[in-house]
Amino acid sequence: MACVSTINRISEDCVKLTLSTGSCFFVRLSYITSELQNNLFSGRELDDEEIAQTIEAGNVYAAERAASVYLERCEQSRFLLTGKLLRKGYEKTAVQTALDYLEQKGWLSDMRFAEAWLRNRAIHHAEGPERLRMELIARGINAKTAADAVDTFFEKTELLSVFQKAVKKCRKQGKNPESTILTLRKKGFSINYIKSNISKI
Repeated sequence: MACVSTINRISEDCVKLTLSTGSCFFVRLSYITSELQNNLFSGRELDDEEIAQTIEAGNVYAAERAASVYLERCEQSRFLLTGKLLRKGYEKTAVQTALDYLEQKGWLSDMRFAEAWLRNRAIHHAEGPERLRMELIARGINAKTAADAVDTFFEKTELLSVFQKAVKKCRKQGKNPESTILTLRKKGFSINYIKSNISKI
């Protein structure tokens, strides 16, 4: 058992909670049950189950704040962000709950990550749709989101210009037509697209 010594509101949905044991937690109220929310006040005695719930909520909030630091730097995929947080020592259940909250609020988005990744990738690489989809999937983006992101990317970026850039690089490397075709396939251009633009090789 422990008593709530102080409870200070940090924001609309977040409080700083100090217990009589000396433990201090930052807790997002949406991470605890509505019953505990309604009975959380200074002097309130918490039973063991409520203490455990409060500690867990504190762990989730800590994971959320760590995730937010990464998101402030750049877009993150849920898969990659999960790995970073687990390596930092946050518990898996806390990480999942925190990331659910961030997704719900729109602060974490696999689609935004995919779109940003594609823009950055295009700066130094000339790759076709197939390769780009596979690269996104390898980074934990589900197949549909990856496909949608690539489709959106090529609505704004002309596929032919990317193809020609890839061909130009092959020429600089002294590759013959057969070797160029193999390279273009590895770079994610479909065989049908390559055939339809064979005159440009």
